[in-house]
Amino acid sequence: SLSEVFNEKLSAEQATKVIEFAQQYFENLPIEEAIGRRFEDVYGAVLSCWAFLQHHASGQPKVHVFNPDLEENGWQSTHTILAVIHDNIPFLVDSVRMAISQRELTIHSIHHSVLYTSRNKSGELKKLIPRPEVDEKAAGEALMYIEVDRLSDSKALEKLNEAIGDVLLEVRVAVNDYQQMRSNVLECEAELKQKRKFISVEDNSEAQAFIDWLAADHFTFLGYDEYEFKKSGDDVEIIRVKNSELGILRSHNERPVKIKLSQLPEKTKEHLLKPDLFAFAKSAQRSRVHRPAYPDYISIKKFNAKGEVIGERRFLGLYTALVYHQR
Repeated sequence: SLSEVFNEKLSAEQATKVIEFAQQYFENLPIEEAIGRRFEDVYGAVLSCWAFLQHHASGQPKVHVFNPDLEENGWQSTHTILAVIHDNIPFLVDSVRMAISQRELTIHSIHHSVLYTSRNKSGELKKLIPRPEVDEKAAGEALMYIEVDRLSDSKALEKLNEAIGDVLLEVRVAVNDYQQMRSNVLECEAELKQKRKFISVEDNSEAQAFIDWLAADHFTFLGYDEYEFKKSGDDVEIIRVKNSELGILRSHNERPVKIKLSQLPEKTKEHLLKPDLFAFAKSAQRSRVHRPAYPDYISIKKFNAKGEVIGERRFLGLYTALVYHQR
């Protein structure tokens, strides 16, 4: 068994720690996956993950892509190993899996475990906290161990490492800004409750119901920004409100900071200036967070007292329910 080998090859103190880690690490591993793996690979994976876990700076992702070497790592594999430690947040595993698939790499094994740790200020591991002692509010650390097609080129290893780091950054900003984006959409609903003569009671009511539906976990908010429409001679300038970007639109925004209405396609002009409460569009880029679909833009218009469109608040995200049923 693993315990016997650890006790044989490691010091008594080290073996005890590694065995405790392995018990937590494999806690939710399907038995059929464990049966289908070579003993040497399981042994090597545990030792690699244990060594990898020894240091982690809170709030920072840790990524390591490598080819195990017998001399350096004490074991070897026909696959390339991708190890990740990240504060436990939603969408991590799906997003990392997508990043790997986009590079046309086959995933031969993937294991994800949430561990609870005690660390010093430098991020060094002091101890693993047993499950029964975990505080309910503790977020934990997500540990991912993935085996993919072997990459022999060092540059390919570096590129995969960098790509995973970029994806984790997108996941992090989307999750960190999620509540603010949800609050912003509810602010739009509050504004709609201020009755306006140019919006019918029926349209206003339906708009509020739709926003309620979005905020009730039917839309995964990935990004947000806000724009003002200002007249410029015979044209209109569309200007992004400074520092309004949230989520992935902080770094990946398909619309420029400032653009004139005359520079946009006719269909886009119509959507922007049409006195409808909402405008809908698709992103031209696939999401790298959660699932590989083309996200949707939902724009909620801002009006002046005359009913003229003077700006919009845009929400980028993925529907979690396929159909909205009109109430």
